[in-house]
Amino acid sequence: MDTSTIIAFVLILQMLLFIIGLPVFLAYLIYNWISSRNKASNAQSPIKQTDILMQLKSETRQEAFEMQKTNQIPISVEKAQGTQATNIEPSMTAQAILQPIEEQSQTFLPLRNKVEAARNEVSKQVFGMESMLDQCLIALLSGGHVLCEGLPGLAKTTLAKAFAKVVSCQFKRCQFSPDLLPSDLIGDRIFNQKTNEFDFREGPVFTQILLADEINRSPAKTQAALLEVMQEAQVTVFGERHLIGAVENTDSNQQNNRIFFTIATQNPIEQEGTYRLPEAQLDRFMFRLFFQWPERNAELAILGLENGYQPSPIVPCFTANEVLEWRERIAREVNVPDFVKETIVDLMRATRVHKDILVGAGPRACQVLLRGAKVRAAMRGSGTVGLADVRALAFDALNHRIVLKPDVVFDNPELSPLDVLRNIIDKTLVELQNRP
Repeated sequence: MDTSTIIAFVLILQMLLFIIGLPVFLAYLIYNWISSRNKASNAQSPIKQTDILMQLKSETRQEAFEMQKTNQIPISVEKAQGTQATNIEPSMTAQAILQPIEEQSQTFLPLRNKVEAARNEVSKQVFGMESMLDQCLIALLSGGHVLCEGLPGLAKTTLAKAFAKVVSCQFKRCQFSPDLLPSDLIGDRIFNQKTNEFDFREGPVFTQILLADEINRSPAKTQAALLEVMQEAQVTVFGERHLIGAVENTDSNQQNNRIFFTIATQNPIEQEGTYRLPEAQLDRFMFRLFFQWPERNAELAILGLENGYQPSPIVPCFTANEVLEWRERIAREVNVPDFVKETIVDLMRATRVHKDILVGAGPRACQVLLRGAKVRAAMRGSGTVGLADVRALAFDALNHRIVLKPDVVFDNPELSPLDVLRNIIDKTLVELQNRP
């Protein structure tokens, strides 16, 4: 091959590289120009997309606990399908819509002060449990019950005892076991040889606050013995009705004048020798709370008790009569706007039509969420329920009420009801935001 042929070949190769490289270089310049324009427009936008973007990912129990602890649910302006966010006026952001109503009601300021005092008193013996105490207070003032799920040694029993002291209510503890019978729980008729008659012996449910420790250790028939007392604050034995939780100086024949509050616990990891709570039993609980490891400062405070230090006794902040009075006042005087009621109903209906859910939240879930939102509004001193109150309680009130379809669980074993519930709550709030 002569020199002229080689030179011609090199020139042709350079020309081909130039023809191919020039469009690529121009495309690179155009891409950089468009990116700089987007960054500049985002910097001037009143809302940053990254501030309100929710990552639809699988959450662990720790993430669920953190959401309960902060009483917040992330708000997204994107659809669950992943469409890009559109420009939204500042007044219509999710943060603005869900801001709690700040006006204070003179009617409920005393309740707010009592709640603050109760937090301070319980913190003398239980560290880092302020959010759990608030949820227990909300459930008590709403007439509900609480299911606590967590590992052993996380102060579930200690919190229940401290809570009973701070509200001045009778307290009993029942350790559930495989051989526990319904009569051991609600009571039974025992033959009295002295009188030759049958006397009724009351069970541990005859109290105002019951700690049902490790409730899933007992079989279904024992668990079912709690259904009537949790719903109606009474038990029926051999056709005789026995009222539970009577308060002094009130008409105990009226159910609203009786207090019966159940704090049940269960271990989430030890399944051997346990009996899963049926859905009908779970539906009786207003909240399911996840207990996790304490913060570092709280754990250091716990170690301080091992030096012989005796914590100060808890001073009651409520009386049983005051609990009944606040129940009535909250139910009667706290205002609930129509759009809040519509949001609650839409949220419940969304759980029933979701493609991955077999059983959604029922009407009882609507009722307990509304009652809890009213109590939470009153506890912060307001006489009007805001969407922030619904948002703060939605996860705790619904995480035990939905059941995934078997084929969904089989196809995606890592998917949990918590994932689906988070997406439903987010999507419902997005649709609310996009309403005219």
